[in-house]
Amino acid sequence: MKKRGFTLVEVLIALAIGGIIVAAGIAPLMFTVRTLARSRDDFARKNVERAAVNRILQDAREMNPLNCETPFRIGKPENLGDDGRYLAVWTSAPTYYGLPASSVVWGVPGKSAPDAETRAGLYRWVISDGTMPRSLDFTALDPVSGSLALPDVRSVSFSALDGAEWNDSYEGAFPRALRVSMKYEDGESVYEEMLPRF
Repeated sequence: MKKRGFTLVEVLIALAIGGIIVAAGIAPLMFTVRTLARSRDDFARKNVERAAVNRILQDAREMNPLNCETPFRIGKPENLGDDGRYLAVWTSAPTYYGLPASSVVWGVPGKSAPDAETRAGLYRWVISDGTMPRSLDFTALDPVSGSLALPDVRSVSFSALDGAEWNDSYEGAFPRALRVSMKYEDGESVYEEMLPRF
């Protein structure tokens, strides 16, 4: 009896079938790895984002209404459009760092930013020269003098719950609640929190 081996065509067909089986097994694994990496990145961003929002709320909760007729202000410079809003609070929070009660401002620098290379994001400024929130000029806020609290935020808007309505422009005493909306290139995050009443 003569021994017969595999022909080249049979070997190539077997390799092609094996390749299809391996590819079918690896594709779901690669999808799972990509999904897990995306979930990890989203979770990390949400943690940093939540820390920044908690800092905003801490500044707001430590508002100091004494000797300040407008301790809470939400406004916007004209050159930033509807998404360029700032929150200013007269707060005692800076006293933890040896500073006097000050205006603390949160916002995203826009066209008024002098340096085009400034990293996009949500910034925090502490204005400790005695300027009250009502007197602040938001267009004069320089990212260099602030601290970057949350990178890659393209725009932010703040709303105050005054009575039963949310207002995008607000000046006065402590509102009932605060809404913070942050937009990124790939989406938006919204946080709402009740604030203590004085």
